[in-house]
Amino acid sequence: MLKENPEVDLWGDKDFGAWFEMTVEKFLAASDNEFECADIVGRKFQGISDHSKHLHEGGCYKIIDTLASSLE
Repeated sequence: MLKENPEVDLWGDKDFGAWFEMTVEKFLAASDNEFECADIVGRKFQGISDHSKHLHEGGCYKIIDTLASSLE
């Protein structure tokens, strides 16, 4: 959990609640309104290595790209 530090302003003049809501909306739009990983990709992963392989092979690119672009 992030601790409040007056020297580090992570959000600038942005409202965290509004940013969070926008991020969830973008996530859901990119994932066809699914939230659970197994529902998004159509299967359950066998573990962290299986999940990492999926991401390394370009899995979930649309979601990751959508969320990353909102950070710019």
